[in-house]
Amino acid sequence: MRFLVCLAFFLVSCTDSHKTDNYKFERTEESGVVFDLVFPKTFWEQILRDSPPTIKPETSVYELYEALPIDVKLIEEKEGILRGKNHLVTFTEFGGQIDYSQYLNPEVGGDFRVYFEPEEPSEEDPAEIRKVYFLSATPQIQLGEEVFGGGCNFLYDVTQFFNKKVFKEGLLLHTAQNRYFYLTAGRFYFFHYLKNKIRVAQITFDDQRLQDKICQNRI
Repeated sequence: MRFLVCLAFFLVSCTDSHKTDNYKFERTEESGVVFDLVFPKTFWEQILRDSPPTIKPETSVYELYEALPIDVKLIEEKEGILRGKNHLVTFTEFGGQIDYSQYLNPEVGGDFRVYFEPEEPSEEDPAEIRKVYFLSATPQIQLGEEVFGGGCNFLYDVTQFFNKKVFKEGLLLHTAQNRYFYLTAGRFYFFHYLKNKIRVAQITFDDQRLQDKICQNRI
């Protein structure tokens, strides 16, 4: 049931296809982010279950994992909501954090869109499997007749949804009642399973103005 609730609201947050090629961006590069390689035990087991048979589970995590560079784009749907700029943040290591308070204009309400663009595998070392997970950091709450938030530390496999919608159209997010926050606060994990290694990136979404809305025991 929790998965259906979360997925339903991700689905309504995406609408018509939206191209980014013709947009101008303020570019930021985040490098040197060290991934701590700490997962919930059940998540670690899930990662290994999803891997191809060529991946040996006894391999040291420091030998198994490799950074997956990823671009995150934030695009205005409502003029001024991102202070009049579209942003492209490049994470060159194992990912990092997007703090909405650094981008959103508190005086402008409306919609904005977030795109995720992981680096494509090479022809010499193609990805056999690609997976996307979301680890929620907000409790479920009732906003009018709707339920938002994925639940504290609940993990969702959103691979199919990302492949079908998000990688093509982005996520359309709304500032009303902090809906953007309840839908994305937490951590997105992107995995490319190669023959003998796993490339991984994690993007954590947060908002320093809304720390009272975050789960107290978040992972």
